[in-house]
Amino acid sequence: MPQSLEWLTDNGNCHIAKETRVFASALGFVVYITPARSPHSNGIAEAFVKTFKRGDVYLYDLPDPATVMARLPKWI
Repeated sequence: MPQSLEWLTDNGNCHIAKETRVFASALGFVVYITPARSPHSNGIAEAFVKTFKRGDVYLYDLPDPATVMARLPKWI
């Protein structure tokens, strides 16, 4: 069974807006709202960023944030 991609977000207005949820769903994400300031959810996000940086950003010495963002779909 394929694993779904999860979009974890807190209850911030920009994150729970209908347009954001529709956009995330269109990309194939399952949207989950997490408690604000949740140490567990924050730990998951921090672990992803650390893994992403170690696995791609530093490995390829990317010159700027725009290049990093352009490569993100290839990494996922």
